[in-house]
Amino acid sequence: MKVGIITLPLNVNYGGMVQAFALKRVLERQGHEVWFIDRDGWPRFPPARKPLGYVDGMRTSYRLKGTFSARGMTARDDLVRRTRENTQRFVDRFVGQTVAMSELRASDGFDALLVGSDQIWRPAYEIVAAHSFDSVFFSFAEHWDVKRLSYAPSFGVDEWEFSDSQTRRCAELLQRFDGVSVREQSGVALCRDHLGVGAEQVLDPTMLLDPPDYADVMGDDAVPGEGRVFTYVLDPDDDKNRVVGKAAALTGTEVAGIEIGKVAERLNYAVPIGIETDGPNRTTLDSIVVPPVESWLRGFRDASFVVTDSFHGSVFAILFRKPFVVYANGNRGLTRFKSLLGLFGLEDRLITSSSELSDERLADGIDWTKVDEVLGRERDRSRRFLERALGG
Repeated sequence: MKVGIITLPLNVNYGGMVQAFALKRVLERQGHEVWFIDRDGWPRFPPARKPLGYVDGMRTSYRLKGTFSARGMTARDDLVRRTRENTQRFVDRFVGQTVAMSELRASDGFDALLVGSDQIWRPAYEIVAAHSFDSVFFSFAEHWDVKRLSYAPSFGVDEWEFSDSQTRRCAELLQRFDGVSVREQSGVALCRDHLGVGAEQVLDPTMLLDPPDYADVMGDDAVPGEGRVFTYVLDPDDDKNRVVGKAAALTGTEVAGIEIGKVAERLNYAVPIGIETDGPNRTTLDSIVVPPVESWLRGFRDASFVVTDSFHGSVFAILFRKPFVVYANGNRGLTRFKSLLGLFGLEDRLITSSSELSDERLADGIDWTKVDEVLGRERDRSRRFLERALGG
């Protein structure tokens, strides 16, 4: 079966790129041919139309309670170019074949369309593509004779962010789906209460694979941070630095961190959150680390302890069975962390302040046997959803 996947742009979002790789690998193992449908996500605007990009940046930044400046937008553009130098190789090698949505004709030979994963059902991230938001509910294929399903898309938050017109249109399109699943338990309620459909909670695609699957991607080389506290922090601040310091003191190791910076994980949404180009807290491009995806994955594998404020940072700490703490990142969607950690009985890994970090919490204290049991059960159920929805 030829399956076309719509997901967030595959350019600077590390977790987004790896979940695309994971979903593709799972579907291929089920015997499907996989293509990604590019919503023309980056760059959205050619130079002559860049002012329109700035307008979109202001609108989306406002929705996410961020900050905006033209100088910040320019810095963001430069950082995107640097990041893509280290991520495009991964996309080309492990994600592979794509087709532009603007070039699709009729069904183009697709037997099924799939949307997911990550926060692709969050309207605040509508900036990611030139096509309208309802395209992630397959408005462009409304009259195609194909199977339609969602696999683990996220609304990001547990409150309803769709406009009235978006709600009506997307609910209409969703009625035609052959299977609806979401990543968070709160998404099940949002689908039921606002879109009028039943949905099943499934695992993020990255959790459908085992560590050996990622070993194929990472290679065998260790990173300089082997055995150290590994930090993957999207929005660094003084209190998170205190958490990192406590973790290093307890484990007696040095810190090997990737602080993508206050903007990098939002870059594919064109939101220059937190870039300060003036003042004592100025963020410089040279201070923002943009490693290859393979090195990012090895950082989790080789860590002695993980400190993160990222959803996928939490995922890979669990997959590689690393003691970890997650600093709640409300602006990016707190419900994602609660749903993930609650599923595995790891709610005590979530903190909102360094003052909550006790020695007991920093110590391993994780029942990995129980975690593995839950992971195995949820993997089987999630894979069955795909097989059932695709008729496999």
